[in-house]
Amino acid sequence: MAVVMISLERYTEALAVLKKVYAGRKQLLGEDDPDTLDTNYEMGDIHFIEKRYQEAVKILQPVFRSRKRVLGKHDTETLDWLVVQV
Repeated sequence: MAVVMISLERYTEALAVLKKVYAGRKQLLGEDDPDTLDTNYEMGDIHFIEKRYQEAVKILQPVFRSRKRVLGKHDTETLDWLVVQV
């Protein structure tokens, strides 16, 4: 549902859905689970799209560090994040 809202540029609603999904995944799967990290990334990405850069960085930097620690620095998505940070 959040993906559809994002595609419709309904970011406030998408963020509300993602916050609920993140809380559930964090409780069920743990904070470092790849799906939980992806959901957290999506929330940071919405802040970035809406030009709320400081809020985006507060979310995205820890997510990147966690992905690197959990999945390794050679994971393809982790490497993609390195390109985004440059």
